[in-house]
Amino acid sequence: MAPWKEDAARMGIRSSGAFPIRINGEVWDTPTLSSGQTGYFDDEVVRLVDEMALTAGIAHDWRRSS
Repeated sequence: MAPWKEDAARMGIRSSGAFPIRINGEVWDTPTLSSGQTGYFDDEVVRLVDEMALTAGIAHDWRRSS
């Protein structure tokens, strides 16, 4: 994120998080979410977004195998 830190701050981004989607244990994609609120990604938000990433990986893997 370091190369984009100044641009992100200029756009009002105060928090960001990257949440890898894994399929069969390998990282398939890593969506990055951002917020204008400092400290937005607290433990609860991280847990929820991690669950969504896990579900997306499971759903994609299931779809490929059916």
